[in-house]
Amino acid sequence: MNNFFARFAMGGILAAGAMFAAQINDLTVTLPHAVTVGSTTLPGGTYTITPMQTSAGNEFFVVRGEKGAPVVLNAQKLDGAAASKTELTFSEDGDTWHFEKLSIEGETTAYEFGAR
Repeated sequence: MNNFFARFAMGGILAAGAMFAAQINDLTVTLPHAVTVGSTTLPGGTYTITPMQTSAGNEFFVVRGEKGAPVVLNAQKLDGAAASKTELTFSEDGDTWHFEKLSIEGETTAYEFGAR
């Protein structure tokens, strides 16, 4: 199976509503095609990704579209160098696309989404 990263940056794929500093804000994304999240497939379209605050220190994001129920993504923090741009990375497995990683411009923490 072919597994590679497809990067979609600010040019129409990510809308810049995201200055993520001390507190992460909502991020609006336009999925150009269907993306699978666990057992749910989100059709192409516009979605809002919202961080969920938990007391246990776990990282979760809620993905909401115009139709369908919200989907919760489990994420693991990755520390590293500050990101040069905000981008949502997907992985492709055959014809199936998955959320992979979210990097925020200027932030040293990125978020890797849980196993499929």
